[in-house]
Amino acid sequence: MIEGVELLKGAEADLFAAFEKLLESGRCQDFYQRIDQKLDLIRTFPGIGGRFKRDHRRVLELKYSYGIYYLVYNKRIFVSAILPLKIDPETVRKRLT
Repeated sequence: MIEGVELLKGAEADLFAAFEKLLESGRCQDFYQRIDQKLDLIRTFPGIGGRFKRDHRRVLELKYSYGIYYLVYNKRIFVSAILPLKIDPETVRKRLT
């Protein structure tokens, strides 16, 4: 059973950057709700995300084209990044190391 989900500093910064980007369009609330729903899904089913790099998994938020990159370790989920899917996969891999 998963005891909690923790957003690491990089993921928090990613989320803040996404909010700033969506602020003008008024879509921040919808984006936040969708990310929150995905985090609940990950908490309930930790293995749901496809393997991305070694121990990292990725869950997609398709409406906004974002990926949530996370690790499962000792009954906890650590979210490493929340990034646009348009970013080069090699850049994402480097970010997750």
